[in-house]
Amino acid sequence: MAVETGASAANSAAPMANGPYAVRVRLLPAKTNGTPVPGASEDWAVDFSARLAKQPLHWDLQLQFYIDEELTPIEDASLNWLAPYSTVARLMLPRQETSSPEGQTFAEQVEACVIDPWQALAAHRPLGDVQRARKVVYYESQKGRGAA
Repeated sequence: MAVETGASAANSAAPMANGPYAVRVRLLPAKTNGTPVPGASEDWAVDFSARLAKQPLHWDLQLQFYIDEELTPIEDASLNWLAPYSTVARLMLPRQETSSPEGQTFAEQVEACVIDPWQALAAHRPLGDVQRARKVVYYESQKGRGAA
């Protein structure tokens, strides 16, 4: 799931388990995060870091719950789920300088991490055929970065 700090939400197209439930996940940025500057899509990191240097950034973590295979199909990620989102948490990233020595060290540590949907508790496992395919692709990406 990509994270933006503009006015649009970042959401998962593929479902995952949330305990006994199947859900899709969305991060809805707060309006106070601001909007991307013109040309930000050329380098999201610069735009993100500039805003983060000025203020903390906030998102609402929302879940869209499975209803049935017609309205919320697990095996067809191409269809939008016809279910409302529920806000379950508010996330806050504190103000910080990503270009500082500490920020650079942290970025290096994150780049070396294995981060994918399959590195989770069984209660939060990925669901569906798209997620199963992603498992293979993520592993190859991790190997390419030297993280696997």
